[in-house]
Amino acid sequence: MVVVSTVVVFLSGLVLMFDGPGSRGDWLFIHKASFFVWLAATALHVLGHLPRLPRQLRGADPVGGLGGAARGAMGRWLLIGGSVLAGLIVAVVLIPHYGAWTAVGAFPHHEH
Repeated sequence: MVVVSTVVVFLSGLVLMFDGPGSRGDWLFIHKASFFVWLAATALHVLGHLPRLPRQLRGADPVGGLGGAARGAMGRWLLIGGSVLAGLIVAVVLIPHYGAWTAVGAFPHHEH
């Protein structure tokens, strides 16, 4: 549920961003609903891992004796670093599309 709801939140957000604030119909509902599903699923996921947290904080058993890295550590670091880098690139590339959502007058029904 965490992965599926993350994908739905991300994709519906992209659709909303490209369509602009003028088309706030079903996509806005999908975006909001999937966010709440994501929030609940992520909270349950985190709470499910809490009992194992003290043991995991003590550290993983090193592979290959003293000074060895935990199995798969390099792959995890590459995945985390690549995800952060990809997120930054997407954010910078899409900056021009944020204007419709942040510009003055973008929501005329909110003006007084």
